[in-house]
Amino acid sequence: MSDWIPVLIAFGILFLVGGLAFAAIMRYDSKDAIPVLSWVGTIFGTILGMVGTFFFTKDQLDTTKSNLADANVKLERKEELLVQSKADLYKATEQLALYENQIEYLNGTVGYLAKHVDKSDIFTDVIDTGAFSFTSWLGNPTSKPSSSEILTTDAEY
Repeated sequence: MSDWIPVLIAFGILFLVGGLAFAAIMRYDSKDAIPVLSWVGTIFGTILGMVGTFFFTKDQLDTTKSNLADANVKLERKEELLVQSKADLYKATEQLALYENQIEYLNGTVGYLAKHVDKSDIFTDVIDTGAFSFTSWLGNPTSKPSSSEILTTDAEY
């Protein structure tokens, strides 16, 4: 029903302008009616152009409004995601600070143990392969034990 209102208004205005032209023709002779008809014709043409423009661009305007509404919804969603991302970043930063504190604590503990543990009681040498020499337990601090000696010593311990 709302589409009929602009149509009725447009036809009403065109009918009014057409009525003015008809009245000018009927009332005045042709010599006096020409200036009135020139003004009425200009007004009639302008109104007819506006009506055509209104109806032909109405769908395009509706589509543009719909696209704008969709863009606003997407923008709001992206703003929500941005806020969520900032919150996640803040949580990750807090977690990183916690991990850094734990690493600092563990480094301090390792440093303390390195200073206070007598290394000759446990290890005397680290060989290139990454295996440890238990020479202090075997009683020969200058030679490196074989794997069978280490296994035997571990079994006895």
